[in-house]
Amino acid sequence: MMVYQNDLKRILWHEFGHFFVDLLFTNQFPTYEIECLQLTLHRNCINGKCWGGGIKVKPEIKLEEVLLDQDAISFQILSLFSGCIFESIFLKDNESLLKLFDKCLCSENSCTGKKDRQLINSILLKFTNNRELTEYLRNDLPTHYFDRISKNKKFIKELESLIISLSIKIITNLDETNLDETQNYRIVESELRSLIDETTQILSIIEVDLLTLKDEIKQKMKIKK
Repeated sequence: MMVYQNDLKRILWHEFGHFFVDLLFTNQFPTYEIECLQLTLHRNCINGKCWGGGIKVKPEIKLEEVLLDQDAISFQILSLFSGCIFESIFLKDNESLLKLFDKCLCSENSCTGKKDRQLINSILLKFTNNRELTEYLRNDLPTHYFDRISKNKKFIKELESLIISLSIKIITNLDETNLDETQNYRIVESELRSLIDETTQILSIIEVDLLTLKDEIKQKMKIKK
């Protein structure tokens, strides 16, 4: 059970990276709302990774629609980067955060951020002539993101406390007699509302930083070199 709980914390860090930006997005675009947070325990652990997850927003976000709005698409780009940024902060060890990030946001099957990478690539197809944006996303955004978030001890402490509490709750509700089967844990309705309230309080610590990063992306979208 301990191996499942340790890896659950990793995927929760990843998903909260998306969650924070998605909260900002839905606040600015109230036609969207967060519908659920789902965690999935897989029967086969790949390289010690047993959990997957996702944040579901309704209505479904369609890239062809958000691409028409620079604020909307810059939020989506930031969210896609955020999962692996936060996962890397959790996994910090003797490797640099940037190396951990590159191992997460990649196209291999073992990469937690494989789908995030694919969506980023789909977005960038719309900006093939914008070298300023592509170079910023490749080189500067991860560095700027880590600089703003990883050193914020108050934020890290608050998020860590929330994730420890949530992981214990999820593990307690697992069916221990059926750990060889895929299991889903969905956070919805009143439980989700409570989680959003807690997350919003923690988000306030870094909200300005995230909005600054979003605006940097937006600014690069306007520059073509």
